[in-house]
Amino acid sequence: MILIALASIAATANQNATVEHRGARYDVAHRAHVETRTKTVGAAVGARAGMQRCRWTATVRVQREIARPGGGEGIATLLPASETVQGDRPGACMGRTEVSDARVRDAAARLVDAAHADRAATLAAIDAAHGLAAN
Repeated sequence: MILIALASIAATANQNATVEHRGARYDVAHRAHVETRTKTVGAAVGARAGMQRCRWTATVRVQREIARPGGGEGIATLLPASETVQGDRPGACMGRTEVSDARVRDAAARLVDAAHADRAATLAAIDAAHGLAAN
């Protein structure tokens, strides 16, 4: 099995915002994080037409990054909510790193929207980071 992060789908599903909390401004980015596992099933026999199929499973999660504007590195967290999408396509998986499936893009968009809408969780993460920095 091959584990591949799909940047193309992740790039299509992201949201950026600026949040004010306790008198400070923060840049908050929510991006889709897609991991795909592939497995070739079936047989390819000599000169005959192959019976191989590439079965894939994509697990979609959201990464939230919180940073100060112009402050460089921020805190990145992979959020626990996820959706799994499965499918297959003809042929072997070798060398095929992209899964272009509307279901994966839809799942990524749903998760990013939900994470972006959860302002309370974002503020709690900012407070937790301040708590750690103060100790």
